[in-house]
Amino acid sequence: FSVEDYYYGQKFAYTADSKTHQIDSIKLSFKDVTDETAEFTTEEPTTEGTYLVRAEFTGETNYKDFVVEKEFTISRKEATVDMYTISEADEITGWYNEMLVITATDGNTLSTEENGEFVSELHIDESVKSYQFYVKTADGAITNAVELSNIQIDTVAPVISVLGADTIELVSGATYSENLHLDIQDDGVGLSEEGYAISLESDMGEILRAEDGTYYILQTTEDVTYTIVGTDALGNTVTYQNIVVKAYEKDIVVSIENTEGQYNAELAIQITIQNTGKDAINITTLELDKEVSDSAFTSALEPTTLVAG
Repeated sequence: FSVEDYYYGQKFAYTADSKTHQIDSIKLSFKDVTDETAEFTTEEPTTEGTYLVRAEFTGETNYKDFVVEKEFTISRKEATVDMYTISEADEITGWYNEMLVITATDGNTLSTEENGEFVSELHIDESVKSYQFYVKTADGAITNAVELSNIQIDTVAPVISVLGADTIELVSGATYSENLHLDIQDDGVGLSEEGYAISLESDMGEILRAEDGTYYILQTTEDVTYTIVGTDALGNTVTYQNIVVKAYEKDIVVSIENTEGQYNAELAIQITIQNTGKDAINITTLELDKEVSDSAFTSALEPTTLVAG
C-alpha cells in the first residue's frame, strides 16, 4: 500500500497489491498529524497540511485483517507565468485601451475563486484596479492566487470643448461664425505629448496649436464644414461631424488708445488695426489732432501696407 504527496485540488490516490487480502474493499480513514486531538475519519482531507491515512485490509480465509498507515502532504502548487497569458499593455503608457483578457494555456483553466467555476478566459473591465485569480492545471491542481495590481484601463474617448465666454462641449452639426477656439481633455490616460490631439478630416483649413495646449481653427474666405477628431494617448478617439465654420466678414476696424505715460514722451498713442478680412490694408495718411514732438513717434507711422495673418 503506497500514497504520494499531491497538490491542493487533486484527489487522494493510492496503489495497493496483496496476494492474501482483498484490495477492492480497503477501508480508508484519515487524520491531521499536526492535531494531537484529531481522530481518524473517513472524510478525505481537502486543505493543505500533513495527514496520516490508515488502510484496513480484510483478510481472506486463514488470514487476519491487516492495517497499514502512511503519511502524506497536500501542498499548494505555485502558479507560473507559462500557465496563462495576459493581453499586452501599451508600451509607452503602460495602460490598456481595451478590456484586459487573461487566457489559460496548455489545458489549464482560470477562476476568481479557488473553488469556483474555472474557465478558459477571464475578462477585466476598466472599473477594476486590482485583480486576483487562480489557475487549475490539467491534472486538477489549484495554484496559489495570482495578484494583479495597478491595473489601468482606458477605453473612453477624450472630450473636446469650445472656449469662449462660456466653455461648452463641441457638438456635431454646430455652426460657428468666428475662429473656433478648442480645448481637449481626457480623464483617463491623458493626451500624448507627441503630435496633435485634435485633428481635421478635411482638405480645407488647418488647425493650429497654441503654447497653452489649446487649438484654433481659423475662418477662411469660404464657409468650411469640418470633421474634427480628438485622440488620447492610447488612440481612443471621438469624432464630431458637420462642424461649420463660417467665412470671415471683410471688415476693417481701427481703434486708437491713449497710452500716455507708457513711453518717454509727452504723449504716446497706440494704434490698433484689426483686419478680420485678412486683405491688405493700405495706410496712406495719418492725421493727429494734437501737436506732438517728432521724438514721440517712430518710423512705423510712415505710410505702410499691412498684411494681416
